[in-house]
Amino acid sequence: MEDAEAAAAAGARIGFPIVLKAKGPVHKSDIGGVNYPAFGPLVMVGMGGVMADLLADRAFRVPPVADAAAMIEELRCAPLLHGYRGSPPVDIPALAGQLERVGRLLEDLPQVAELDLNPVVVTPEGATTVDARTDWPPVIPRPHHCSGACADQRLQPSGTSGPTSHSLPEL
Repeated sequence: MEDAEAAAAAGARIGFPIVLKAKGPVHKSDIGGVNYPAFGPLVMVGMGGVMADLLADRAFRVPPVADAAAMIEELRCAPLLHGYRGSPPVDIPALAGQLERVGRLLEDLPQVAELDLNPVVVTPEGATTVDARTDWPPVIPRPHHCSGACADQRLQPSGTSGPTSHSLPEL
């Protein structure tokens, strides 16, 4: 497919959803973060795609991420982003913007245990997150803090006096 219109026409003809392999000047990056209960959020950017785990090319920061572009430059794969061996440079400010927003999200929502954007496809025209995953800790009900008459009253069905062993709280 040469453009979005051709892809949409093919989808209409053969049925949706369709999957296309990206061609041309693209770079796959990985942006993510975790919220550690002991010390808070940590943000990561790295090379994405099949080589991500093999090469372990990553940089980390504690948010707020004020130097996202510098963080990206720490990556060993950074020369690929600037146009390597004749390929056009990709939109590093767009990738840096996503990295800054992930840092803000992890700061603003400490209940997000983990966030992974992978891949983030970076082209000369921008950065697009193709897949995102979040992990949230299980919700633990808060205990009701009352005692005595309050607890007895909560456990009574309507029209009875005193606690019963089979009653449910009224809502």
